[in-house]
Amino acid sequence: MVGREASGSRDRVARGAWYALVIMLLVYSCHFLDRAVLSLVAEPVRKEFGLSDSQLGMLNGFAFGVMFAISGIPIGLLVDRVNRSRLLACMVFLWSSATAVCGLAHSFIALLAGRMAVGAAEAGGAPTSLSLMSDYFPPRLRSTAVGFYYLGNAVGGLMIFLVGSRVAAHYGWRPALLVAAVPGIVLAVVFVHSAFLERALVPYVVASQTVPIIAIAPMVVIWLQAGWLSVAVISAYLTFFPVTIAGIRGLRSPDPRALELMSSYAASRRDVLFKVRLPAAAPYLFTALKVAATASVVGAIIGELPSGIRDGLGGAILNFNQYYISGPPKLWAAILVASIVGIGFFLAVSAAEAAWLRGRSRPVDA
Repeated sequence: MVGREASGSRDRVARGAWYALVIMLLVYSCHFLDRAVLSLVAEPVRKEFGLSDSQLGMLNGFAFGVMFAISGIPIGLLVDRVNRSRLLACMVFLWSSATAVCGLAHSFIALLAGRMAVGAAEAGGAPTSLSLMSDYFPPRLRSTAVGFYYLGNAVGGLMIFLVGSRVAAHYGWRPALLVAAVPGIVLAVVFVHSAFLERALVPYVVASQTVPIIAIAPMVVIWLQAGWLSVAVISAYLTFFPVTIAGIRGLRSPDPRALELMSSYAASRRDVLFKVRLPAAAPYLFTALKVAATASVVGAIIGELPSGIRDGLGGAILNFNQYYISGPPKLWAAILVASIVGIGFFLAVSAAEAAWLRGRSRPVDA
């Protein structure tokens, strides 16, 4: 009797198996989409960068294939040692983000690096999904599940034909790559709970602040080419850390009794977010934004220096610094203007905070 019960349990389909299979099929569709989308826009890419046939072949085949082959075995070993659902979510997020980076590339080297990152991350897609299927489905249904999973190639090809080709025809190859990255990023968020993303990404957010901004600025300028976009990215890099950490702290700050009350009302996560967590996080976010407002001015000035822009405060400070001995007032005037701009941003955020939090008590630790 015990043997029959054990045999019957092994033949049962796990709860949520078909839902998980649909998600894995969509993941494999994004796998094919992000791998093949560059072939769709090969000619525009060739014309923009002046690529030879060898360089184009390296982007479409060699760079992707080498990293896919090299990364396959290490990731396969990792599949046996970590949470596979979370690993799959990370892989999808990484290869989709790398596809988006390819859409922002302004040189052959940057595009090549992006394609190599896509290949390395996609090496973890199939091993992780196939391993998960063995948990969800009994032996008698695994072939059916695998066949359904590989239908993702056709779905991905259909996505390229219906969406990618039209975006490329009307808006260019860069938007086509960016659009191709969106489904994978959305699936990564759906596939794993937000708490895991927090545990996985916050250490990298913290570690990113240990790298001097003056060392990152030239690389950002080279990657995005000199221009105001690179200045904005450098400024954002300097300011996102306090906002991220304060946001996490604020979203965790609601009174547990308020959360229990919302749970008793059977409130959705969306309702809890907008009606409890975000209002509770507002004081923390405004405090962080006041720090970020002044830091953004420093980031913009640092970003202007390697980008060659001479129309902003950074260019003025660099220019007047060369003539400090003969005309120091100009340098001090530029520094004073930068300080006034930072104070102005600070006061603007303070005014918004006062209007938004009028009548509310601030938390002690915000």
